[in-house]
Parts: sequence; structure tokens; C-alpha cells
Amino acid sequence: MTAKRESIEGLSSEVGAGHPVVVSVLIPGEDSKKYLLAKYGDRGWWLPYGKVHKHEAIKTAAQRVAAEVSVIARVTQEWGEM
Repeated sequence: MTAKRESIEGLSSEVGAGHPVVVSVLIPGEDSKKYLLAKYGDRGWWLPYGKVHKHEAIKTAAQRVAAEVSVIARVTQEWGEM
């Protein structure tokens, strides 16, 4: 692993002392020409994002957000097929 990658993986929510740290994930569609967006209430469509919990690595937070979005997308797709 490169030194840069190691330093990124070691980052945690301590990075933004006093401010919440937020991570966003870029999830390509199956055709790789479009990316998944999530609608957040009346704020419009955004890349899926979530807060990094205290003492959580940014990489772990990104994986958690991606997993949560994947579950929501799969359930929505299944309901749409009913």
C-alpha cells in the first residue's frame, strides 16, 4: 500500500474538529454512463452522503453509506417490479 493510501485510510472524524465530517460516494450505474443520485427531501438530488461517526474511519463511513444506498435501491427496484 502506498503512503498516501495509508494516510487516507487512517483519517477519521477527528479531521473536521468542531465541524461534522461528511462523506459522499460516487456509484456508477450498470452502463457506467450515469451515477446514482439520492433525493433528500426538498433539497433536491445529490450524491449519496452521510456523516462520519466519531472515531470512524472515512473509508468505513463511505462503505456504510454505499451499503445503505444499495439496500434502498434494491428494495425500491423490487417494489417497482411488483
